[in-house]
Amino acid sequence: LVPIAPTWRLTANLGELDPAGVFRAQQAGQGRIRAEVDTRPVVAEIPVEVVPAALHRIEVQPQTLTLSAGEELPFTATGSDAFGNTIPITPRWELTAALGTISATGTFVARRVGAALVQAWVDQLSGQASVLVKPSTLTSLTIAPAGPLSLTAGDATTLAVSGYDAYGNTVAVSPTWSQTAPLGTLSPDGSFRAEKVGRTALVVQSNGQSAAVQVTITPGKLTRMAISPADVALRAGDTLRFQTTGFDAYENEVEVQPTWRVVNDIGEISPTGEFTAMQAQTGQVVATAAGIAGQAQVTVHPGPLTLLKVTPEDLRLRAGEAAEMGVVGYDTFGNVVPVQPVWQVTAGMGSI
Repeated sequence: LVPIAPTWRLTANLGELDPAGVFRAQQAGQGRIRAEVDTRPVVAEIPVEVVPAALHRIEVQPQTLTLSAGEELPFTATGSDAFGNTIPITPRWELTAALGTISATGTFVARRVGAALVQAWVDQLSGQASVLVKPSTLTSLTIAPAGPLSLTAGDATTLAVSGYDAYGNTVAVSPTWSQTAPLGTLSPDGSFRAEKVGRTALVVQSNGQSAAVQVTITPGKLTRMAISPADVALRAGDTLRFQTTGFDAYENEVEVQPTWRVVNDIGEISPTGEFTAMQAQTGQVVATAAGIAGQAQVTVHPGPLTLLKVTPEDLRLRAGEAAEMGVVGYDTFGNVVPVQPVWQVTAGMGSI
């Protein structure tokens, strides 16, 4: 034995080798540990192989990912020991929220909007990455209430529109509203006020998609009533059937069953609106329903002459005396009828 003071060297970057010859393995690989003595060209070496230690860390790539619903992307997982040496692994893949599916090989298919962690597990050790799923392109619109709607004129409703992608995720929309028939006032925010009787569809459009709700509009409350004819002249004894038309606040016709009456006793009217003229004067025919009244102006003229009354009815004169006679004509209802009588005297009693 010869005492020596060797110099220790590593032929590869496998770890740390201190001056005392203590080797601490760190990097996986192969090389040689060499002892050199400078005083003489003496070298001794041994081969050394460093293999990875126990699995210490799992790294998932990509670390952060943003996808739209319907897209897919593979994740990869790499294992390493405490010194960063790569260790082949076959992890078990999991999602912390049900945003889609992830295959046994780490391919993630996005479906639902939200955020989650993608985890790769080996025994009790895991690595993870964050994933954010955004909505895909708009594929459908829905309207609430869905209808069909039945409104009376004057009613108002506000429609709400929602947009969805192919996977049922909510998509922001910029709706444009229209009506297939202009039966009311439709504002840009989807508020609709029914005005005209009929049927229409309220249509919303956004980004090439559309939806519609059917609306049926019926008349509102009675606010006005018209009588036809509105102004008429009749002769006593004439008959005329009056017609009524009811209207709501938007001039839609409203069915009415009015109660009839006559003002100024100018005649009689039946429950069905058939008027019989009697007294020669001006008056009104009035129809009333639900607290709303309408009227027609009626002028009654005398009817045909049916009676003459001469005054005085009894006259006694002496020969040579004179008296003025008067005559008034009447129709069947006692209305005075202007007459131009022709006078004559019988039996040659005198002259007139």
